[in-house]
Amino acid sequence: MSFETGDNFWMVHPELKAAGALADLHRKDKTRGKDQSSRIAWCVKLIWDRKSIYYGLPETGPDNKINLVFEDFFGDAKYYGKNTDKILALRDFYIKLYDTPAIRSLRNLEKKMQERDDFLRDTPYDMGERGDRGYLYGTVDTLDKMMANTKKFYDQYEESRKAVEQEEQQSTKGDVTQSLSDQGKL
Repeated sequence: MSFETGDNFWMVHPELKAAGALADLHRKDKTRGKDQSSRIAWCVKLIWDRKSIYYGLPETGPDNKINLVFEDFFGDAKYYGKNTDKILALRDFYIKLYDTPAIRSLRNLEKKMQERDDFLRDTPYDMGERGDRGYLYGTVDTLDKMMANTKKFYDQYEESRKAVEQEEQQSTKGDVTQSLSDQGKL
């Protein structure tokens, strides 16, 4: 899968002009060479394609991949904010096209891991205060239990990641026979 962002997206991926949200983006673009829709489609691929170098960056926060790609590649950091619904619809369509059930499951697990990590980071570790009945109400026990279960959570993630990796090695789009170099034997 190509990430030659200097090339027109529609020349690299002509099949995506056929149907769906990306085809609609292409069809409505009135710019010369469909340049604007090409750059938008590249942004979607750079941000949400699992093989993109930017995939592992967070989607929110000061160093998020959405702002980075729209500012540096697209050239308009505010474009995403003004067109969020449109971009998210393109993202959802792109993910549906390219993600297998195993990859969708892994993607959902990664999202939950991020939510869990954010919760652990943002929750204060304290004994709490005494309630009306004299009990201490705090976060220590909950956080200790969550941290104790971290290994189980990461083992599940690793198992899911390996299943996706194995799936990718065993199949290709269109059941094309892989060359020896594609298989990593050369």
